[in-house]
Amino acid sequence: SVDLYAPPNNLGDFIDRSKESVILVECSIGNEVYYGTGWPLEVGGQVLYITNHHVVEGCEVSPNNDVLLFNGDDLDSATANQLHAGSVISYDRSKDLAIIQSTLNSEPFTPSDEVLTGHWVMAIGNPAGLIRSVTLGTVSTLTVDFLPWAGYVDAIITDAAINQGNSGGPLLNSRGEVIGVNTAVAGDFQNISTTVKVYELCNQLLDCSSEPWRLR
Repeated sequence: SVDLYAPPNNLGDFIDRSKESVILVECSIGNEVYYGTGWPLEVGGQVLYITNHHVVEGCEVSPNNDVLLFNGDDLDSATANQLHAGSVISYDRSKDLAIIQSTLNSEPFTPSDEVLTGHWVMAIGNPAGLIRSVTLGTVSTLTVDFLPWAGYVDAIITDAAINQGNSGGPLLNSRGEVIGVNTAVAGDFQNISTTVKVYELCNQLLDCSSEPWRLR
């Protein structure tokens, strides 16, 4: 069994394997382009991508629900086979979550609600153009947090660095399971980042009574 308080045994392999599935999400509104992070989850018989609602805000309502997904390591040298069309198919503003459909087929992560204060965690995302960068930390506490742009969420507070561009990315435990969706950093405080618990997807978006989860 894996000790969730300790880092994975082979951290290098763990990082390489985990990074492969994390994508950059691009939402274009007029001349403005907004970036965030997303990750794959098996839903029903397909792989869908999870991100924050605020990452795709303005790109979430049909017919203007197109986004671009990038699954490479360097956006400046992106090749055509690393860029994939996606469309936002559902979202829950109150929990700051959204689901994207795409033909891109990445190895999906497994969700878990097994999380306690002190557990080791790793966040993966695309802050400041640092594609698929990782930050390591621990679960600082579990709480209900109020996100001013969304609402009250079951939250994991972590000291793993979360910055603009990390939004929507996965917070992984040392088993490689997703426990949360990285969302926010607390104003003027250091090392206090909010991650929405992955099971908040079950609030409005997914039916989590079956394995794998299904769209509602």
